[in-house]
Amino acid sequence: MLLPLPDSSPRAFGLQAGSFPFGARARIAARVLGAACLLLGAFGCADGERPIPPSSTEQAAPPTEQAAPAALPKAAPPLEGADGEAAERVLLETERGEIEIEIYPTRAPQSAMNFLAYVEQGHYEGATLYRVTRRGVGGSSISVVQGGLLAETMAGDGSEYEEPDRPLPPIEHEPTTLTGIPNERGTIAYARLAPGTAGSEFFFNIEDNRVLDTGEGGPERDGFGYATFGRVLRGMDVLEAIQALPADGAAGIEMLRGQILREPVTIHSARWLVDDAE
Repeated sequence: MLLPLPDSSPRAFGLQAGSFPFGARARIAARVLGAACLLLGAFGCADGERPIPPSSTEQAAPPTEQAAPAALPKAAPPLEGADGEAAERVLLETERGEIEIEIYPTRAPQSAMNFLAYVEQGHYEGATLYRVTRRGVGGSSISVVQGGLLAETMAGDGSEYEEPDRPLPPIEHEPTTLTGIPNERGTIAYARLAPGTAGSEFFFNIEDNRVLDTGEGGPERDGFGYATFGRVLRGMDVLEAIQALPADGAAGIEMLRGQILREPVTIHSARWLVDDAE
């Protein structure tokens, strides 16, 4: 369930300049940004992608500086999600079945807009769900299914792991303590290296993985947590079936051994769903 937003000063909000195509979906982008405006009261534009779990031997880097915000369109009324909050819906059509996701732009504006940009620009068509972890198997303490654009990188020699070639710039980290979206069963979050490096890779929580929340996980994690921005409306059965697939695929990085699917699951299409009345 979504947690109440914390009573604190308004959060800084901004977008990477040029990261989102304000074209055919301009009115929807306006609605998403308007929802963020409602949350903040006013726009306060301020200021790795690690496939989880992170190594216990690496130090976390500080969050990256935020780029200048893009021009913001006029705000429009937000949609209401399952919890009565502003939400957008995305449908992933995979070779194993459909996964419908609800995205929360009011709670996680940068993460939500980044994901919608990847969807809208077609970057996830032909992408894959390629990595799984199972709690208690191979020493893993979490249970997830990970996907995105880096399946070949993970299966290769790992030479492009630190600086992968991605179509959009990385985004600022949004802690779960601010979004109020815990890493619980059914939520979607970004994989990353250091905070501020998230971009194309995401994962679904198959079980409650609260050790991935900000401030949790103990000394073996960096404490920043993994940024959640939505949840699965339908398709958990599809994800559970994917998680159960053989995971003995090639892995160029030691920590990924036993976690790469022998046959990654292709995402045939990723669509931003729009109400017919729009």
